[in-house]
Amino acid sequence: MQFISHLILSIVYFLVLSIQKSKANENTIKILINRPDIHSEEYLEKHNSLINQYFISEGIFNKTNIPPLNISFSYCSPVPEDGFYIEFLYNVFNSGFTVDVDFIRNLNCTIRELKDSNYDMMIVDDRFLFIDESSVSNPNINMGFALDKFSSYLLNYEQYITNENVLDSHDKNILDDGYSEERYGLPYELDFDVLYHQETSHNNNNNNNNNNNDNNDNNNNDNNDNNNNDNNDNNNKNNNNDNNNVINNGNNVTTSLSKNETNKKQKRSSSINMNNNDDSNNNYNNSNNDNDNNHKNNDNNNMDNNKDQDKNKDRISLGLADNDELLNSFIEYSKYHFNNKQKTKIFKYPDYFKNFYKKEIYESFAKFLVEKTGLSINETLAISMEDAYHSFINGQDSWMKGKASYFQELKQYNNITVRMDNSLNDCGSVIREKFVVINKNSRKNKEILFEIALQLTSRKFQIYRANHFGSIPTFDLKQKNQDQEIQQYCSSHSEICDQLQSLKPIRMKEALKKNKLSSSFLESRIILPSTLRTNLQTNNYTQVITAFTSTNESEQLILLLFHTNWNVMITLMVILGITEIFLIYLVITVFRYRKHSCMKPASPNLCCLTIFGIILSIFYPMLYFVLYNNYLCRISYILKFFISNMVYLPVFVIIYRIFYIYKNISKVHFGEKINDRYLIKCITIALVTVISIITVMVSFNTISITTYGSLIQHRYLYCNYNELVITSYMFAIYYAIFVFAIVVMTIKSIKVTKKYHDMKYAIFVVLYYTASFLFESFCYNTLIPNFVVMTFSITILYIISSLFGIYLLIGSRLLSVYKQSKDQRELFENSIKELNINIADFIPEMNKSSGKVKSIFTTFKKDKSKNNSITEKDSSAIDDHIANNPNNFFF
Repeated sequence: MQFISHLILSIVYFLVLSIQKSKANENTIKILINRPDIHSEEYLEKHNSLINQYFISEGIFNKTNIPPLNISFSYCSPVPEDGFYIEFLYNVFNSGFTVDVDFIRNLNCTIRELKDSNYDMMIVDDRFLFIDESSVSNPNINMGFALDKFSSYLLNYEQYITNENVLDSHDKNILDDGYSEERYGLPYELDFDVLYHQETSHNNNNNNNNNNNDNNDNNNNDNNDNNNNDNNDNNNKNNNNDNNNVINNGNNVTTSLSKNETNKKQKRSSSINMNNNDDSNNNYNNSNNDNDNNHKNNDNNNMDNNKDQDKNKDRISLGLADNDELLNSFIEYSKYHFNNKQKTKIFKYPDYFKNFYKKEIYESFAKFLVEKTGLSINETLAISMEDAYHSFINGQDSWMKGKASYFQELKQYNNITVRMDNSLNDCGSVIREKFVVINKNSRKNKEILFEIALQLTSRKFQIYRANHFGSIPTFDLKQKNQDQEIQQYCSSHSEICDQLQSLKPIRMKEALKKNKLSSSFLESRIILPSTLRTNLQTNNYTQVITAFTSTNESEQLILLLFHTNWNVMITLMVILGITEIFLIYLVITVFRYRKHSCMKPASPNLCCLTIFGIILSIFYPMLYFVLYNNYLCRISYILKFFISNMVYLPVFVIIYRIFYIYKNISKVHFGEKINDRYLIKCITIALVTVISIITVMVSFNTISITTYGSLIQHRYLYCNYNELVITSYMFAIYYAIFVFAIVVMTIKSIKVTKKYHDMKYAIFVVLYYTASFLFESFCYNTLIPNFVVMTFSITILYIISSLFGIYLLIGSRLLSVYKQSKDQRELFENSIKELNINIADFIPEMNKSSGKVKSIFTTFKKDKSKNNSITEKDSSAIDDHIANNPNNFFF
C-alpha cells in the first residue's frame, strides 16, 4: 500500500513539473545566436539580462500585442555526430582538401536545432542566411546536412507587415540581403573589419598632459552628446563598469579617441599599406613618423624602455586561428594586392579570380603575415582573436585587426590612445550583416514572433544595443539629416558613422563567387579557409589552388576530358565519327534494298528507324558538354526518352508483326493491319503521345543543374532529375510493360520463332538494353578513377554491341544481298515491280536444297547450290497458290 502511495505521489509530482515546464516554455521565446569572438560567456549573460530589461523598461508588453514573456538567448552546442557525414563524404571521395570540422559541426548543430524547433528565432549573419543557394547545387553536400534548402525552414514575414514604414530606417542594401525569393531576414546589426592603432604615453609628462587634455575634451564632448539621452547614458555607464571589471581589473574608464584626429587621418592616406614590399614597410613607418619623432625628442633618458615598444610599433595582432578571420584577411589582402582601378566591383572580373590559381598570391600573403606579426607562420595562424585582443590592449602589439564593434570597449582604457582605420587603402573592408529570422515550425504564435522581431530590429533597440554592446546599427545614413534618432546615434558614435560613410564593403559571398555557375558559399566555406591554412603551413599551394578552381571554374566536360587525356579523347572522337558515318551509310543502303526478297522478311523500313535511334544514342552524350541551364536539361530528358523509343518501338513492332501473322494465319483480310505504312503510322502516334506526356510532366517538375564540385576536384555540371520521381516510376512501368509484352509475344509464337530463328529480335532487345545501361552508367562518369579510360572502353563496347545488334536485325540479310552479283540484283529489282509479295516473306526463308532454315550465321558460308537462280526462285513464288490471297499486301 505504501508503495502504491509513493508511486501515485511520484506521478503527480512528475505531472506538476511537466505542466510547469510546459508553461515556462510557452512564456519563453528562445533565440539562437552565434558566439562572439571575445568574452563569449560574459556576453551571453549580459545580453539576456539587458534585453529583457529593455522590454520591461520600455513598456513593450503594454504598448504592443506581445504578452509578458521572457526572451532567452543561447548558443548552439554541437554533439559528436554533428557534421560527421560531411567529413566522411570528403574522405570517401578522397578530395585532398582540408575540411573545416568546427564549421560543419556548428552549422549542422544550428540546422538540427532549427529542424527540431527547439528555437523560435535565430540571429544569423548574411553568410548563413542563404548559405546553400546557388544556380549550381551540390546535392551530396546538401544530403550530408540532410538539408534541401535552408530557407525552407524560415518564415516569410511579408504577410505580417502592416506598415512598410517600419523597415524604412534600414539601409536598403542590407535589407535586400535579407531577401531571396521571399522575405526572411530582418536587419539586426552590422559589423566590418578595421585596423586599430594605439599610441602609448611612455611615461612622458608632456604626452600625459596632452593625453589628459584630449581625454577631457573627449569627455566633455561625450557628455554633451549623452545629454540628449539620459537613460542611455546611465545604462552605458553601467555597461562600461561591467566591461571594465572583466577586462581592465577595475581601472578607471576614460575615452581616448579624438574626433579631430580621426578626421585628420581620413584626409591622408591610410596608415597601413597591406603589402609586403619595401613600400609597405615605409608606409607603416610613415604613419607613425610624428609619434616616433616625439619619442626621440622627449624620451632620450628612457631609451632602454622604448626599445621594446619601438620594436613592436609595426607589429599587427591578428586572430587567424579563426578560419573566418583568416579568409577575411586573405580576401582583403588579395583585393589590395591586385588593386583594380575600375569603379565597378573588382570581383566581377575573371582576371581577378585567375590570381587565385597562381601560387604567387599565397606566397606573398604568407610573407606579409610573417613580416607584420614578427612570428613564424605556424605561430601566426595559431593566435585566437581573444589572444590577439589582449596582446593589443597590453601593448605587446601596436596594431590590431579586429571588428569595428570592439571600438566602444577599447575606448575605456586610459593608458592607450586608440585610432580606428579601415583595413585597406581604398576603404574596402569585409562586412558582416546579421538578421533576425523566424523558425517556420515554431509552436509559438507567428504574429507575436514577428512583432518581437520588429522590436529587436527597431531603431530604438539598435541604439540601445550600440550603447551597451558596441554593436553597429543597420541605419541608412543617407537619412541622417532627416531622422533625429540617426542624428543622435552619429552624434554619440561619430567615429563609427564616419567609417560607415567612407566604407567600401566587401561581401564574402560575392568575393568568392566568380559567376552564377560558381559554388554556394556553403561549399566554399567548408574547404577554402582550412585548405588555405594547411597550405600556408606546408608552403605547398597546390590544393588551395585546386580548391578555388573546383568552386568557381565550371568547366565543360569535353574540355575536362581533353585536359585530362587528350590523345585518348581524340582517338575516341575519330572512332565515333567513323561509326556515325558508317551507320548513316547503312541506313541509306538498307532503304535502297528494302524491297529485295532477302530484306523484306526483316522489315527493313522499321530496321532503319531502329538504326537511326542508335545513331542518335551515340550522339546523345555530346549534350553533356552544353548543359548549362534548366531548359537544356529538360530538352535533354525529353530527347533521351525519344531516342529510347526510337530504338525499341520498331523492334517491338517487328515482333508484334510476326506474332500477329502466326496467330492469324487462317484468317483473311488482315494484311492491311500489319503493313509498313500502317505500323509506321502507329509508331508515330505512339511517339507523339508519349513525348507529349513527358514534355508536360517535365515542364511542371523541378530540374536543377548539379555538380560534385569540390568532392572530386572537377566542377563538371550535370542535370539532376531527382524531382521527377513519379515520372521515373511511370517510365519504369512503361518499359516493364514493354519488355513483358515482348516476352509474351515471343513465347506465344515460340514455334515459328524457333523455326525461323526470330529469337534474334529478343536477343537484340536484351543485348542493347544491357549495353545502354552500361553506357549511361559509366560513360563520362567523373566519379570513376581513370574515368577517361573508362569512358573510352565503355564507348567502344557500346559501339561493338550496337553493331552486332544491327547485324542481328538486318546485317546478315544485307550481306546476302551484297554477295549476289550486280546483274542479279538489277534483275530482281526489275522483276519485283511485277510481283505480289507472299505474306510468308515476313518469316525467314527455307533452304530448299536442304529443307533447313537458313541461320543468320550461315550467311558467311559459301552457297553451294549455285543452280538455284533467283529467277527460278521468283517463278516458284509466282506459282504459289497463296500469291493471290487478298492479305498479300506490298509491305
